[in-house]
Order: sequence, then C-alpha cells, then structure tokens
Amino acid sequence: MEIPILILTGDKDVFILPSESEKMHQKIPISKLVVFSPKIGHMINYEAKNDYIKEMETFLSET
Repeated sequence: MEIPILILTGDKDVFILPSESEKMHQKIPISKLVVFSPKIGHMINYEAKNDYIKEMETFLSET
C-alpha cells in the first residue's frame, strides 16, 4: 500500500530537527518534504499560518 505522506518542518525546529525530517523523507519514497523558513520553529501552523494552509491544501488536492 502506498500512502502519500506530507512532512512539514520549520528551519528552526528544535523538537524535530530539520535534519531528522530529511532522514524521514529519504526513508519514505512517496513522501513530500516542506521546510518552512525563515526562522520558523515547531509551531508551523501558528508561525507561518498562510503558508501552512497553502501547503496543506495543495497536498490534499493532489492526493
């Protein structure tokens, strides 16, 4: 079974480091990785609300 996976990270996330998100992305072939910047941490939906919504809508419309 192949299920599309969206991995979101902030360039300044200290809880799940962007490098860890990149490792997950490399291990999941069908995944899409989006890195939010500049100076976006773990709370992407608050820190970059409009960009977050745009990425979610795009991903959901493609799946």
